[in-house]
Amino acid sequence: MGAAAQAVHKKPKMSKAMKREAGVGILFALPWFIGFAVFIAYPVVSSLLYSFTSYDMFNWNFVGFRYYIAIFKNELFYTAIINTLIYTVISVPMNLILGVLMGLLLAAKTPFVRFYRTIYYLPNVLSIMAVVFLWTTLFQANGPLNQILEIFGIEGPLWLTDRWSQIPALLIMNAWSVGGVVIIFLAAIKGVPESLYEAARLDGASLWTQFWKITMPSISPTLFFNFIMGFIGSFQTYINAMVLTGGGTSTGTYGSYFLGQMIYERAFVNHQMGYASALSWIMLIVLLLFTIIVSKISNRFVFYMGE
Repeated sequence: MGAAAQAVHKKPKMSKAMKREAGVGILFALPWFIGFAVFIAYPVVSSLLYSFTSYDMFNWNFVGFRYYIAIFKNELFYTAIINTLIYTVISVPMNLILGVLMGLLLAAKTPFVRFYRTIYYLPNVLSIMAVVFLWTTLFQANGPLNQILEIFGIEGPLWLTDRWSQIPALLIMNAWSVGGVVIIFLAAIKGVPESLYEAARLDGASLWTQFWKITMPSISPTLFFNFIMGFIGSFQTYINAMVLTGGGTSTGTYGSYFLGQMIYERAFVNHQMGYASALSWIMLIVLLLFTIIVSKISNRFVFYMGE
């Protein structure tokens, strides 16, 4: 009986064909593993190690937690964090609302709807420099935007230099390029089964009830995905602010000085790679904690088909 039991539990040997197939699979997956190791795993581990050193791209010395302590004593760090949070807290809900509304409009069966979908997505494929040049012109003190405000008797602000108007300018620019989010919501809305709407109409449900009871629960996974990705993307933003307003550094207001710009300046302007790495890991920890918390409570408002 003992020999029989061993025979039953004995691990079957792989045939030559199975070994060959496994080897081919590993061979095809090898480029991905190499790319992951070289371009993701190694930089992540290296940045963690550099955050404890005074690395300047040529020499390094171990300094322990000195940079982390210095960061939390730096007033500019808190300015960058506050600006980043303000921008994120406003831009993420704004993009979600605009994305859902535009997705609903573009999902309707109207003439030239494909043309409209292309137009709304067009800003996402334009060069960042071309986009910044366009909005720099619009945000000039005597530019088209302030001229429109004058028609209604409103004195337009100095969008690019005034401390309190720099983030609103970036938010307006960000709302203009919401096409990427719209396309994702459009796909989710088009994926809602038509039978659910037909059943609701037979029961006499209004359009608002159909939207709130059918559309929103059905696209809640997409809403959750865009919320997480939008928060991460907004928290890391700095290119638009750095090119459009310079973060407010030229005027000394730092009205749009974001954490991403602080990391960039420390790393590639001041060549303080250790300091920049410490900043990056602080950002990573904040994003990681946020993602974990939101994922834990997502079951309360995210509905998956088939569950």
